[in-house]
Amino acid sequence: MNEALPAGPQLKANQGVRRLRWLIGLGITAMAAVGLVLLFLLTQATTNRDLYERNYTSLFMVNMVVAAALLLVILWIAYRLLRRLRQRKFGSRLLVKLAAVFALAGFAPGVLIYVVSYQFVARSIESWFDVKVEGALEAGLNLGRATLETMSNDLADKTRVAASQLAETANASAALPPVDCFRKADCRSGTVALSVKS
Repeated sequence: MNEALPAGPQLKANQGVRRLRWLIGLGITAMAAVGLVLLFLLTQATTNRDLYERNYTSLFMVNMVVAAALLLVILWIAYRLLRRLRQRKFGSRLLVKLAAVFALAGFAPGVLIYVVSYQFVARSIESWFDVKVEGALEAGLNLGRATLETMSNDLADKTRVAASQLAETANASAALPPVDCFRKADCRSGTVALSVKS
């Protein structure tokens, strides 16, 4: 003969299960909402740097709150698992093994990605300051200096030619020849100082 639970304890058990399901659903919904807000802020930060800089501290605090909440959930689950293990409940060893496998499956790839990305960033930044790169930068700087000096000397020569042509003209017709002299010398820019003799 099967004995059914009295109506009172069975009702309390059902209410506890419903309450637990409701809390789990509410927690998942809250985490999803926070995740969507953080994703929205991330997309806004990549397109609008000023907005990111203004809201950096609040974004950092939200991330810390979410991280703390996740840590508290993990600690609560670990506490419940250890309590089940101490009470020698059925299947608690299997739950510990499953939790260890899931933790390892989540932790090991994260560590691997962190180490590889750290090595990549460290080595790529070091290559920026390599001797070859420094030599190439020095050669580019020297080339720029030589080009600027050549252009300056060329402009000085053209200015001397224009000045000598201007010196050969009479003072009365000194208004137009500088333009003609610079055109003949193919100067794109320059400054001419005229002294009018009285």
